[in-house]
Amino acid sequence: MKTRIISAVIATLIFLPFLIFSDTIAFPAIMAFAACLGTYEMLRCLDKKHVLILFPSMLYASLLPLCA
Repeated sequence: MKTRIISAVIATLIFLPFLIFSDTIAFPAIMAFAACLGTYEMLRCLDKKHVLILFPSMLYASLLPLCA
């Protein structure tokens, strides 16, 4: 539990400047990276690491925040 609290505090301190400067291109770029990382983790948990599933899923997940 202690390591989760420490990692949450560190992640909050890293993410806070991007919330402050959310009018810049950095915010959608970080969100695209986070979406791509989350998609990879979800597919890894489901054992779907095949390129035909992984590449389009990560591409779509990274392009969606940039288009919004």
